[in-house]
Amino acid sequence: MKETLSSNVTPYLAEFLGTFILVFASGCNAAVGGAVWGPCSSGAILAGITYAFYGASGAHLNPAVSLAHALQARVSFTKAIVYGGIQIAAGFFGAVASRLVVGETPYAQPAEGFTWWETGLVEVFYTAMLCQVFLCVTVSRGTGPPNQYFGVAVGFAAMAAGYSGRHLGAGFLNPAFVMGLGLMGKVRGFLWGLFFVVCECCGAGLAAGFFGWCKIDPHRGLKEPSRGYTVHLKSFKAYNLKTKDTGLFNEVVDPYLVARLGPEENQTPHIRNSLNPVWEGSEFSLLAGPKGYLLEIEIKNNGIVHDNTLGSCQLPLADFPRDGWSRRRESLGEGAGMVDFEVLCEAVKSPSQATGPQAHELGGRLLAEFVGTFFVVFTVGLNILGLSTQPALAIGATLVSVTFAFRGACPGHFNPAVTLAVASAALHGPLGSEVGLFVIVQFLAALVASFFYVMVENWQTFPLEGAQGFDLARVGIAEGLFTAIFAYVVLALPTMTTSKTQAHNVAPEFTGLAIGLTFMGTNVAAAAISGGVLNPAIALGVATSHLVGGDSGEIAHCVLYIVSEVCGGALAAGLFIATHPSWYIPVMAPLTGVERASFP
Repeated sequence: MKETLSSNVTPYLAEFLGTFILVFASGCNAAVGGAVWGPCSSGAILAGITYAFYGASGAHLNPAVSLAHALQARVSFTKAIVYGGIQIAAGFFGAVASRLVVGETPYAQPAEGFTWWETGLVEVFYTAMLCQVFLCVTVSRGTGPPNQYFGVAVGFAAMAAGYSGRHLGAGFLNPAFVMGLGLMGKVRGFLWGLFFVVCECCGAGLAAGFFGWCKIDPHRGLKEPSRGYTVHLKSFKAYNLKTKDTGLFNEVVDPYLVARLGPEENQTPHIRNSLNPVWEGSEFSLLAGPKGYLLEIEIKNNGIVHDNTLGSCQLPLADFPRDGWSRRRESLGEGAGMVDFEVLCEAVKSPSQATGPQAHELGGRLLAEFVGTFFVVFTVGLNILGLSTQPALAIGATLVSVTFAFRGACPGHFNPAVTLAVASAALHGPLGSEVGLFVIVQFLAALVASFFYVMVENWQTFPLEGAQGFDLARVGIAEGLFTAIFAYVVLALPTMTTSKTQAHNVAPEFTGLAIGLTFMGTNVAAAAISGGVLNPAIALGVATSHLVGGDSGEIAHCVLYIVSEVCGGALAAGLFIATHPSWYIPVMAPLTGVERASFP
């Protein structure tokens, strides 16, 4: 009984303590942390405590994150509501503690010169980015931490938002934080707190919708199957499950199905209050090695406190036909009900043959590339126009987060020069049609992002130009060479999942961090010469927005920057082929699938 009570209390205690720490530290930063290192401090603390509390409670520490999980059926709405209440209570006590330490703490409200809709829109966007990153890097096939970088990705997303939204009065991203500060600000502070909560909940909804539409799987593309079998599963149903009363809201079970095959695991969303659930639209593939595995099907209840098993069965792969789909109905144990599903077991002769329902549709991959590029360009605009103290850090942090988040859903370049460089280094002959589509989407995302950052910044723009004292020739050379450095790092990172490069994959968990830090460094180095754009999409967005403002000279500057950066990418591709000849793939490589080019 004592062990059960402890396991019931632990997740809630962890959420309370983690949220208290986050709000206390962020409140101190808001009051006395300053614009230079305050957002960095808050993001770093969030990264650390996300690692610290993930094993105990999932480390939501944010009602918006809990809401996004509930909307994606990763937790029940009951659990999300309980989590949210505990987080807001912890936020209040964290705000009280920070006020006792530093004195008066400011509550969330639009900054001077900005109205509610401008600040609110930025809050929606960056909360959506935070929740999207959290879902992408923590929702896994297994029950433990899905990777080693999830805390870094989440912390860097908050860091980027803090620098980008601070001058507008945005970048809080957490209803527990804004309500904690709001309750300390009397009626006005409380009302503004409610406004920010609405914005953050809208951001959570956007993130959940996007995540579901793209069917993002953070594990996809990270493993190469050996010779063996691919088991495809779909059309899941269960019958006559055991009744489980959660005790708090007098509900029956909220079941979900887990399928395991050796080290591989995947699961369906949960169905609320059903003893005969049907998981329509859920389908996935599991990869088995040549020695074979038992397929385990387990039905679990998504409880408020912990998930308990309702029943399970184990089936040898030898029992499955190899010539087509077959329907199976299996017992989950005595008195535990039945499970019904369709299965196809096919031999895999080579990694390139491993295909299945998890392959992302082209539309979903293009949307993921669009969203990632949007946030990169949007962050650039807000930091330049807002006179950020750390623009390179904010842009690099954004790139770290979206690279980690979208690595399983799209190429994850967010930069036409890099995409063209990767395609050039991975094939002979003309570029594939998909490469052109991704480049077009990146440019389109930049145009949309530039419109939004100009709109929220009271229609201000800034020119695309080099630093004073440098002529166009030196500006172009700087842009080309620093773009080549950045593109080469992306190319040379051992992220290809083919048999040729698997042995070279020395740090697959840190590719996003390496890419973001490299961009940060090259941006700082080139900023005093050319501005450190290093991305044709950014160049087009900045130039177009300023051109609309009436500066016709932007056309020539835009052409110079784009040509220089594309040439830099081509230089990087040539150097990559010369220094990594064994990685060169002299055939057309698709932008998705198990056998693919070096897309992080």
